[in-house]
Amino acid sequence: MSPGSIDSLPEEFDWSNFRGEDFTGPVRDQGACGSCYMVATNTMLESRIKLWYGKDRELSTQMPLQCNFLTEGCHGGWGLLYGYFLESYHTVAYDAAPYSAKTEDDGCKRFKDAPKVASVEATYYVGGAYGAMSEEAIMQEIRARGPILYDFNAGGDFMTYNSGILMEMNKLPAGCDTEEELTDRSIHSTSQEEAGIQYQKLTHSTLVVGWGVGEDQSGDPVNYWKVRNSYGKSWGEKGYFYVRRGHNDYGGEGENAAVIPICYDCGTRADQK
Repeated sequence: MSPGSIDSLPEEFDWSNFRGEDFTGPVRDQGACGSCYMVATNTMLESRIKLWYGKDRELSTQMPLQCNFLTEGCHGGWGLLYGYFLESYHTVAYDAAPYSAKTEDDGCKRFKDAPKVASVEATYYVGGAYGAMSEEAIMQEIRARGPILYDFNAGGDFMTYNSGILMEMNKLPAGCDTEEELTDRSIHSTSQEEAGIQYQKLTHSTLVVGWGVGEDQSGDPVNYWKVRNSYGKSWGEKGYFYVRRGHNDYGGEGENAAVIPICYDCGTRADQK
């Protein structure tokens, strides 16, 4: 499960349809609750359990939403902090704590007897630190270890999305200096930090499951990320959206996190055999 060379990266890759198999599970709907960070991290963990253990597990979002003291429940949070919670605690099966899109006072105790199903061994930023990831590093991580978090600034373009490839049209993405750079379709190895970007506003958390090449409105080729949202299957393109890859559109290539999964009833993990 170690990354390869940049030359070994394929033009298209998709864990939701890898050789006819979906390693990502069903699309979720967060409802009227700001739990995108929790849904995205849980679906990443489910995907990585299937990849690393060969087992399907549907995990509860409700139990950590209620019990995680490092985040703010339905008022938002960060997937990285949920990962830190899972390093010391766990989540349970979905059936033991079904999703209700809300929390309640002192509600965590309802799940104290539910058997633990999954946690994580480690939580980390791709590239090793905030802002240290690049297009290449993100691609290598996805292919070698599974889907990763995609936190970005979800503005009007995203809110009205139906289909196609999202890209910043009214201004250059952070880190790009000229329009000419946007036509460069080579895989980039420059990180946000190396580009001099110290901070970006990020408002929504989703899950990158792969990448490919499509066309813009003029018919020109555009590299994209395939990203799973948490607004249900009727949103966007069957619950997914596509966003331009390699140019840090909406700040989406600067805070990508991932986890090493632990499944308590799945047997031996692939890297431990």
